[in-house]
Amino acid sequence: MIKITSNRFHRRAKNKFIHAPDNPWTKCIVTKLDNSLIYQRKATSEKEKLVEIISGNSNERLSISNNLHLKFGGKVIGYIPKLLISIYEEIEKSKYILELKENWNDDGGVGYDFEVWKKAILFISKLSTRIYKSYGQIIRAPKIYHGPNGSIDVFWENESFNLLINIPKNGLGTFYGDNYGNNKSEGFFDPTIINSTIFPFLIEF
Repeated sequence: MIKITSNRFHRRAKNKFIHAPDNPWTKCIVTKLDNSLIYQRKATSEKEKLVEIISGNSNERLSISNNLHLKFGGKVIGYIPKLLISIYEEIEKSKYILELKENWNDDGGVGYDFEVWKKAILFISKLSTRIYKSYGQIIRAPKIYHGPNGSIDVFWENESFNLLINIPKNGLGTFYGDNYGNNKSEGFFDPTIINSTIFPFLIEF
């Protein structure tokens, strides 16, 4: 959803353009629906076709979340800022992992539990959010794969470095980072505690 904070958001006749001069999200379409109003920004791409339904009370301001909801089975399990949409999209792609049940490879492969996947994607969303809020940096999205023995692999790679994080069903996660010659970093970490300084490569990624 798009957040519109101006208290000078004026309403006019239904199905007409309305403007809020001091707000960056100034041009919207307003449509009457029952006793509510739908405000929709003139979208510049399919991803921006975001709609908010609010009360028809003329004194009520638009209040729209700046976060994307991380959902599974219709339930919200976490949030991530909209500016990190590429990470959100990779998280969505990773849901294939939950389709891998016991013996998924016909060779005794261990199945993947919802809880370990949830732990992994919450770690990714919170870490990327922490870096964004602390350093003003939007990191690139990692690849999220099924790892060994029911664990989740999270992998960042570019021409300067690679970083592999593994989040197991139980216990500490592991990481290994390499910038192809000068520095290497590896160790254990608690995926429930978000500490971006453990992964300095990401801050420059």
